[in-house]
Parts: sequence; C-alpha cells; structure tokens
Amino acid sequence: MAISRTVTIIIIVVVVVIAGGVAALFLTTTGTTTTTTTTTTTQPAAKVFNITARDFGFDGFQGPGPTITVKVGETVQINLRNQGGLKHELVITSSLTIEAAVFNAHIHLIDPGQSGSITFVADKPGKYFYACFSDDGTSPKKHVELNMYGEFIVEA
Repeated sequence: MAISRTVTIIIIVVVVVIAGGVAALFLTTTGTTTTTTTTTTTQPAAKVFNITARDFGFDGFQGPGPTITVKVGETVQINLRNQGGLKHELVITSSLTIEAAVFNAHIHLIDPGQSGSITFVADKPGKYFYACFSDDGTSPKKHVELNMYGEFIVEA
C-alpha cells in the first residue's frame, strides 16, 4: 500500500507540474507587444455671453443690443438675466418677424428678477438675431417691435 500511495503522490506532483507549465505557456507572450490606445474626447469650452434684459433693451441699450459674433462649430452659452419689470425671453432667429428658433436656442419667458440659460452649437454660418418676442405689458405689440433685439453672427 505504501507503494501505491507514493505512486499516487508522484502522479499528483507530475500533473501539477505539467499543468503549471501549460498554464505558463498560455500566459507568456512570445515576443509580441500589445498596445492599448485610449482616446479621450473633450468638448471645447463654451463661449459664454451674459446678457441683461431690461424693458425693451438688452445690456442697457434702448434699441438694438450689442452684436454677438462666434465662429461656426463653437459651443455657445447665453445666460439671460431679467432686470426689467416685464417678462422677457431670448430667441436666436433668422427673422425679426417670425419667432422660429435657430439652433434650437430659446430661453423661454423669464419673470422679472429671474435668469435663464441656453447652450448650443452654432453649426450654420450666417447673420441671425437674438430677440424678445414677448408681448407682456405691450400687447398686441411684441418687445421685438420696440427694438428689443441684437445681431448674432456666425462666421465661417
């Protein structure tokens, strides 16, 4: 019985050694190099414009507000603070007669003393406007008819 026990131990040792050698072969590279490349894409920082709305003007202007100019492809953030006594909004539009948002850029009506923000990519070059189409306190006239707008230019 001592012989069979010894043989069993030897067989187990041999199996363990063989298994270890086979495992080592699978885990060892044979002159090959593996390269992992990680690409991180970051959004460019937004070009930020802080605009103050007062009754019938932007940034202290009574009439057309200051021109905003950006480059095509830039991310734009517009922060609108309402310091007027009426509700105001800001829409980027191609026309001063139709309230149709370009770039899906529309800060909806903001109560006096409140703020709103919009972030978008200016992906189409051209001349646009930012305007307030509210008629709060001026119905049937809209604020844009009282010169509450400014130019928004996207350069190619």
